[in-house]
Amino acid sequence: MINLIKKSKFWLPTVDYKFPRILTYHMVSEPERGRPFRGLKVSPKAFEAQVKLMRDDGWTFYTLDDLAAGLKSGSLPEKSICLTFDDGYRDNLTNALPILEKYDACGTIFLVVDRHNNDWVNRRGKKKGAGDELVRQAKLSDDEVGQLIESGRIEIGAHTITHDDLCLIDAEQQQQEIITGRVLLQKKFDIAVNTFCYPYGSYNKESVELCKQAGYTAATTTVAGIETAITPDFLQLPRIEVNSTTTGFILRNRLRHGH
Repeated sequence: MINLIKKSKFWLPTVDYKFPRILTYHMVSEPERGRPFRGLKVSPKAFEAQVKLMRDDGWTFYTLDDLAAGLKSGSLPEKSICLTFDDGYRDNLTNALPILEKYDACGTIFLVVDRHNNDWVNRRGKKKGAGDELVRQAKLSDDEVGQLIESGRIEIGAHTITHDDLCLIDAEQQQQEIITGRVLLQKKFDIAVNTFCYPYGSYNKESVELCKQAGYTAATTTVAGIETAITPDFLQLPRIEVNSTTTGFILRNRLRHGH
């Protein structure tokens, strides 16, 4: 109980609901006890409870592109929210989409172009094989991405070509990951790709400038919080993390204060 109270941070002040919230998800599947990266999973049952909670509490769902447009125009209602899903896991289609449809919700999936059979963790110089668990997680095929697009409930955003750490590569490589990655997704799926997510939440000034050059309308970080600036930095938007230990009580409090 004490740990739950600490995680909820219920004592923090409520951030005005005129400021939209952006949530971070990865996989919607059963967390396996003792497995690496289990924290990146939210069970389908928990995910449905969370979406229902948000719907019942009066939140209005947006894709990130639409959220950014509404924020710029000042047309967003109070309690506006965007659900984002990083990387492109198959369970976003098989488990998350039916729940989004059930509760008339939508979201944005940040898709890695080269998302199959890659040890993303090892790319950051971690112990070789540390990312094998993520490699084994089924990723969306191109046909499955097409199904998500056809549903009308999912926006596809960019998440680079290889999920590399942008702070560990040079400017030319960053340009390839950020700008060329967008072009590849747009050509492959014949869609506009207007939003971006920095892999690992790792980026620098060059990354932000390249996102601007690429023409992205919004980019998300892993900084915890809610954007409250009068003039928001749309290319460095904070998000609220949701993981395997996020209960309804914790989620409600994070939606209040962002942490």
